[in-house]
Amino acid sequence: MAINEKEKQFFGEIWQYRSDGLVPLDTKDPLNMIPGTVKILDLNGYLTDTNGNRVLDDKGKPQYSGKPDGKIDAADLALVGVNTPYTIGLSNIFNYKRFDLSVFTYSMLNRWKNNDIKGQFGGGSVHTIVNPSLNLERSVLERWNSDYQNGKDPSSSQTFAQYGTGDFYLENAWFVRIKNITLGYTLPKFYGLKNLRLYCNLINPFVFTPYSGMDPETENYIGAYPNQRSYIFGVELNF
Repeated sequence: MAINEKEKQFFGEIWQYRSDGLVPLDTKDPLNMIPGTVKILDLNGYLTDTNGNRVLDDKGKPQYSGKPDGKIDAADLALVGVNTPYTIGLSNIFNYKRFDLSVFTYSMLNRWKNNDIKGQFGGGSVHTIVNPSLNLERSVLERWNSDYQNGKDPSSSQTFAQYGTGDFYLENAWFVRIKNITLGYTLPKFYGLKNLRLYCNLINPFVFTPYSGMDPETENYIGAYPNQRSYIFGVELNF
């Protein structure tokens, strides 16, 4: 059994290395030696006996030492989130005289995602001289380099970092989406028409989320396409 495993665990637990910004130019950290790359934290270590052997419990599971050990390994993995999303929805219909309004809203909560778009098109994966025909995030213009050490994104050297990016790109991706708003107005009967209704329909007008990628719902690695906002105007006739 791995050191971070338990007999009873939540589905969707996310275990990753903890990050702490970017490695500064004057670093003396032997575990994070490349400036501009993601700094991975040494949080814990394996408990060992006087002979240097790992101490196991009665089920054969390694034990934590409770202090950093100068290494980055499985003992440094941290529970950074539990990705067990659930969905709720709400539909409302309002009527006032000849006006009608319907609003459909739904939400997905307790959701975590790695921002793969940022990692692939705006982070350390974008390295050396890029092809000018590639689509990139504007943030690549301000990522960390020796002349711009205030950059928030990893430098091109990130691809050479030994321990990856950890939880650097992990984001809380819950969202509340107003999926559909329809506003209508029914005119009085005239010229033999039983019903003449004018309406406007807005599809995907708003989404509220802390996620900084394109779309917290549909984004899946780098081939996703965001939900589109649409406006529909129509007329309903009943003779």
